[in-house]
Amino acid sequence: MTLGNTLFSGALLYFLYQYLLGSIGIENIGIWSVVTAATSLGNVGGMGLAGSVLKFVAKYEALGKKEAVGAVVQTAVVTIAVVIAAILLVAYLPLDRLLGRLVSQESVGVAREILPFAMSILWVSSLGSVFQSALEGLHRFDVAAVVNILMGSVYLALVLLWVPHHGLHGLLLAQLTQAVGMMLILWLILRPLAGMSAWIPLGWDRSYFREMLRYGINFQIGSLLQLLLEPVTKLLMSRFGGLSMVGYFDMANRMVVQFRAILVSANRVLIPVIAEYQETDRSRLKTIYVQSFRLLVFLSIPLYIGVASLAPSISEIWIGHVEPVFIQFAVLLSLGWFVNTLVGPSYMGNLGAGTLLWNTVYHAVNGVVNLALGLILGWLWGGMGVAIAFAVSIAIASVLLMIRYQSDNGISACELQLGEHVPLMAMAVMGMLMSWVVFFWSSRSLEKFSLLLLCMAIVTGFLLIAARRHPVMALLHSRVRSPG
Repeated sequence: MTLGNTLFSGALLYFLYQYLLGSIGIENIGIWSVVTAATSLGNVGGMGLAGSVLKFVAKYEALGKKEAVGAVVQTAVVTIAVVIAAILLVAYLPLDRLLGRLVSQESVGVAREILPFAMSILWVSSLGSVFQSALEGLHRFDVAAVVNILMGSVYLALVLLWVPHHGLHGLLLAQLTQAVGMMLILWLILRPLAGMSAWIPLGWDRSYFREMLRYGINFQIGSLLQLLLEPVTKLLMSRFGGLSMVGYFDMANRMVVQFRAILVSANRVLIPVIAEYQETDRSRLKTIYVQSFRLLVFLSIPLYIGVASLAPSISEIWIGHVEPVFIQFAVLLSLGWFVNTLVGPSYMGNLGAGTLLWNTVYHAVNGVVNLALGLILGWLWGGMGVAIAFAVSIAIASVLLMIRYQSDNGISACELQLGEHVPLMAMAVMGMLMSWVVFFWSSRSLEKFSLLLLCMAIVTGFLLIAARRHPVMALLHSRVRSPG
C-alpha cells in the first residue's frame, strides 16, 4: 500500500504540474512555491511532536498501554494546534513584508493574496500529520495510504474544477480542502483504533507532553534547521535566478523526491519496528541495518540513474519542450538525493531508538552548508549555483551521519559490501549515456512517448544485465522462499 500510494502521488504530480503549466504558467507556479516556502517557517511551532507521536505510539502499543496511546495523540494535537496558530498570527505581517522583498513588484500582489490560504493549509496539515503518524505507529501504513490516495483524487478533481475560474486562488482552495478532508478522515479512523472515546481530541497530559518534548526537542531543532534547506534554496533562487527558475527547480525537485519516496516511504516502516525491538530484542537491530542498507543501495542505483536518463524525455512530455534548465536540475538533484537516500537506515534507526542528537547534527550541517554555499555559488553562478549548493549539502550531511551511525553501532564498511554494487553502477551509467545519445539523435524522428519507452528500454536492458547476478538478488530470493 505504501508503494501504491507513492506511485499514485507520482502520477498526481505529473498530471497536476502539466495542467498548471498550461493553465496558470511557470511564473505563478514559482509564486506558489515561494509563498509555500515562506509559510513553512510556521512549522517551528510543532516542536517535533508530530514525529514524536510515531515513536511513542509504537512504544506504548508494544507495551500494551492502550490508554497511553490516546493520551499521546491528544496531547500532541492540542499543543500543535495552539502553538502553530499563535506563531502564524504573529508571523503574518513579517512574512507579508518578506514577500515584498523576494517577489517582483508585478507578482507581489498575488503572493500576498494567497498568503492566508498557505498559512491555513499549513495549520490543518500539521494536525493531520499527527493522526497519520499515530496510524503509522500502530503499523497501519495501509490506512494512511488509502486516505492519501482518496483525498489526492479529490484534490486533482477540485483543481480541474476551480483553477480555470479562480486561477492560483483556486489551486490553494483545492489544497486547503484536501488538507481538511485528510485531517477529518484520519481522525475518524484513528479514534477507535487508538481506543479514544472523545469525538474531539481535547485531552492534554503534562507527563506525556514532557516525555514527547524531550524526544521531540532534537526533532524540532532538526525541523528548524531544515528550514535552511528547501525553503532557503527557493528564496535564494528567487533572488539570484528569478521565479521561472524557481518553478523549474520545484518541478525537478518534486519529481526526483517523488521517485525517492518509493524507497523512503517503504524504509519509514523501520521506525515502529526499531522502536519495538528497542524495547524487546536489541540484538536484531544491527542485522536490520545491514540488510536495509544493502537493499537500499541496490534499489537506489537504478532508480536515480533511471530518472537522470529519462530527464530529457520527461521534460519534453511534461513541459512541452526540451528545457535545459529542468534537465540540469533533474540530473543534479538525482545525484544529491541518491546519496541522501542511503542515509535512511541510519536516520530511521536513530528515530526508532530515540537517539536524535546526530540527526540534529545532520540537519545542522545540511542547512548551514546549503545557506553558505547557496549565497556564494548563487552570487557566482546564479540560480544554478544555488541548486549545486543544495545537492552538495544534502550529500555531505548524509555521508557524515552514515559514518557516525555505523561507528556508534560497530558496523564496518566490509559488512556493508559496497563493492558488490560497482558492476551495477557501471552498467547504469553506460545505459544513461546511451539513452541520452539515442534521445538527441532520434528526437526529431520519433514520437515523444515512443522515444521515452525506447530510452527506458535501453536503461532497463543495461541494468538487467548487472542486476540478475547481483548478490542482493540472492538475498531477496532467500527471503521470499523463507519470509520469516
